Formats: sequence, structure tokens, C-alpha cells
Amino acid sequence: MIQQLYIKDFALIDELEITFGQGLSVLTGETGAGKSVIVGALNMILGERADTEVIRKGSRKAIAEATISAGEDPVIRELLEALEIEYREELILRREIRDAGSRAFINDTPVTIAVLKQVGDHLVDLHGQHDHQLLLKEENHALVLDRFDDIRPLLKVYREEYEQMVSLKQELRILQKRERDLADKMELYEFQFRELEAASLDPEEEEAMESEMHLLDHAETLNMKAETVLAIGSENEVNVMDLIHSLKTALEEMAHIDPAFESYLEEVRSARISIQEAVQFTERYRDQIEFNPDRLEELRVRQSELNRLQKKYGRSVAELIEYQAFLDGELGSAESMDVELERLQSAIESQAEVLKGAAVALHNQRVASGERLSAEIVDSLKELGIPSGAFRVEVRWMTVEG
Repeated sequence: MIQQLYIKDFALIDELEITFGQGLSVLTGETGAGKSVIVGALNMILGERADTEVIRKGSRKAIAEATISAGEDPVIRELLEALEIEYREELILRREIRDAGSRAFINDTPVTIAVLKQVGDHLVDLHGQHDHQLLLKEENHALVLDRFDDIRPLLKVYREEYEQMVSLKQELRILQKRERDLADKMELYEFQFRELEAASLDPEEEEAMESEMHLLDHAETLNMKAETVLAIGSENEVNVMDLIHSLKTALEEMAHIDPAFESYLEEVRSARISIQEAVQFTERYRDQIEFNPDRLEELRVRQSELNRLQKKYGRSVAELIEYQAFLDGELGSAESMDVELERLQSAIESQAEVLKGAAVALHNQRVASGERLSAEIVDSLKELGIPSGAFRVEVRWMTVEG
């Protein structure tokens, strides 16, 4: 029930606060006293449209607020908890109208007008010639019946099974679309996979191949320069080792006279060792130099093939390897897709039976509850002096395609 109504700067009302007691409350007054303004403010609180013209002249905003005792209402509790709004047995619904628009609140938490209307429609039923009435809205009939005999546990089971069916069908539609898309690309994917598989791609091949090509391409130069090093550094009539030996001997004699030459003598000794090692390495290297034009041509052909593939697919070798794995996965999934489709079809058929069972249980309970509700209303009509009054609840099946 509505416990309190607060209105401020609304139409002709400066500020008004009404506290309702237990039982029936009646607002009376002559024409123009403001009864319809109060009803209009209540309508606004319950989510009806409101125009900025309702703002009292000279005011910045109009406020209408109602404190409503909801008790323990599971429907409202579920709705508010879904919106993360604290549920209280006393709910405060407030509406503010400004020139810039309107705002709605439930327990001081901002909500949309749609939510405010949904809560308001459930809590308050305004009866009038053209005002909204809960029982006249066909979508509320099942809700009234379910609450009359507390059929909501069965409804909850049915909804869960229905959501499971919707989920399975959505999964099937996605898989069927994927199957169609893949079927269109299958021929291309198979060709691309075979082409990349035949290429035997290796992520490290390019770098190794370029290094080998560089050496083969410069084999003649390397051999010629190696011969030069060996000619200068080997024990011929005139070679660098003899010159360094002479230099070392001279520095040793000078160091005996002046120790200042000792450090330079060490440098010469070190240089002699380094040159010997360089000559020995060059000799070994020269023996391993490969003159192989056929191998060089083979590498160039391979490089050309890799460049062609990279240009064709717009990917590096590493990315081509990843793409090949993707193609392999797609082709593999195509093979297993029929099995998955069959599994989903079977799951949907099984779920249809489960859903049918839940629907039958809910339907039968609603039929039984409808009979009890009809009987109680007829009895109430008789108590009101309508002995021939009739009321019947009709529960019908509804088929939803898809």
C-alpha cells in the first residue's frame, strides 16, 4: 500500500505531503481543488510520461515521491537485485522533472523510466476510465495465476529448461553457419594447405640460407684473400713473422738498456702470437672453402620460391607457418563438424523432451489453479450479491516456432 506521498513544485502545488493510514483513504474536494493534480503526480511516479509544463512557475524542477510498503515481494526483489538495488520492504519511488529532462530513482538509486514503470505497475494499480490497470494487460494474466497458487517454482524450472533449449539451438545455428562458410572456402583451404605443406617451411631457414649464399657468392674472393694471408704469414723468404721476430729482438736489446721499452716488447710478443693464430685459422678455413655453383643456384631457386609465397600470401615465413597450422585446424574441424552437428541435434531432441515435461507440469498446475481461482471468484461474487456471476480461467497451449 502507499504509505506516504510527497509532491513539490508540481503544477499548482507548492509543497504537499500526505500520509495514508490503514484501510481506505478518500481524497475529496470541489472541482479545481487539485485532486487530479495529485493523481497526475502519482502517475508520474509510476513511470507515466511527464511534460516540463508540470514544473511550477518559477521553480527549477518538480518532485513527486511515494513511499510504498511492498512487504516480501519476490518479483520486485528479483528485479531490483538484478539491477543491484538494495531491496527493502518499504520502497521509495521518486521522479524529478527538469527542463533538461526527467530522472527516476528507487531507494535513491537512479533507474530508467522503464524500470520505474515496471516496478510501479506491479506495486500500484490505478483504476480509472482510461488509466493503466494491471488486470487489463494480457501479459500479466499468467503472472496473477502463478502468484495465486505459487506456481513460480514450476515456472522457474520451465524457464531454465527453455533457456537451455535456446542455448543449444543458438549453438547449432552458429555451427551450421560455420559449416556453410567453411564449405565455401574448403577448396581454397585445401589448395593453400597443400602448397604450404609442399614448401616445407622452416622459421630459421631464411637466415641460414642467406648466410650460406653469401659465402658461396664470395668463395673466390675468400680464397684469394686467404692465399694472400698465408703468403705473408707463412715461413717464406720474406714474411711478416721474420719481421716481427727482428722487431722483438731489437726491442729486447733496447729494454735491457732502458726498461721503458718493456711494455712495448710485451705488445709485440702478443701480436706475434695473434698473427700466428690468424694464419693457422686462415689455412684451415681455406681448405674448407666451397666452390659450388650448383648449390648456389639451388639456394637462389629456393629463395625465389620463399619470396613468391611471402608476396602471394602477404605474410612472413613465420606467419606462413602459423597460417598453415590454421588451415590444418580448419580442415580438421570440417571433418569433425558432422559429428558435432549430430551431437547437437541429438542434444536438442533430448532437451525438447525435458522441456515438454516441464511445460506439461506447468500447464497442468495452471489448469488446476485456474479452476480454484475461478471457484473462489464466483464465491466472492455471490457474497457481493451477484449470485449468477460467472468467471472462468482458460489455460491454452501456445506454440512458438523455432
